[in-house]
Amino acid sequence: MEELFTQIEERYAFTLPQAFREFWKRGFCTIAGRNLGPHYLLLMDMEWMPLEEIAGFEFQSCHRPGFVPFATSGSGDLWCWQPAFTDARGTRVLSCPHDCYDAHVYAPDFVSAIDRHLVDEAASRHRNSDSVEQSRQRLIAVTSALQPFLSRERQESLSRICRLPVQSPLLPARVPTVWHYLLSSDEHSEILRRHLSYENMDSPVRWMEPMT
Repeated sequence: MEELFTQIEERYAFTLPQAFREFWKRGFCTIAGRNLGPHYLLLMDMEWMPLEEIAGFEFQSCHRPGFVPFATSGSGDLWCWQPAFTDARGTRVLSCPHDCYDAHVYAPDFVSAIDRHLVDEAASRHRNSDSVEQSRQRLIAVTSALQPFLSRERQESLSRICRLPVQSPLLPARVPTVWHYLLSSDEHSEILRRHLSYENMDSPVRWMEPMT
């Protein structure tokens, strides 16, 4: 594992976040064959790339330099660090769509990205309450695993979200629909503003050029 960490750092001229290293050492990102490891952190839409894949990742000709992938989404988008933007908090994380020229700044550092991902999941809408309860169990498991990496304030905030009752309003639309979730859009925005505010959050960053 240490050899792969070194290969990644040498290829990208980038020091991996200590928390990311610790995630791997604790088995949070481990997949054995087609099976998730016993301590794998299952997130809503962030799937860990194997270290070998990170070290040998083949960028397309349209990709701009300066990005380090570490996870994918279910639709094939990338989660990347942008080493040029590193400060005392860490290296910022971007959400990089596979079909859009612009990425978006997601969080100022790796742990904050996981934190925000959990808050985003709590606000995701579901067709039935059983699906929300499955999401809640995932939130509880990841929040527990994250405790050593979070401030007490953030631990308490995520724990409170995990205990929220399911909301099931009939939302106005062309076809009014009942959706189920833990956090409303307003509550989600307020939590991001209060706990995860970042000066460049969600701002676009060009990460691909038109293919010629």
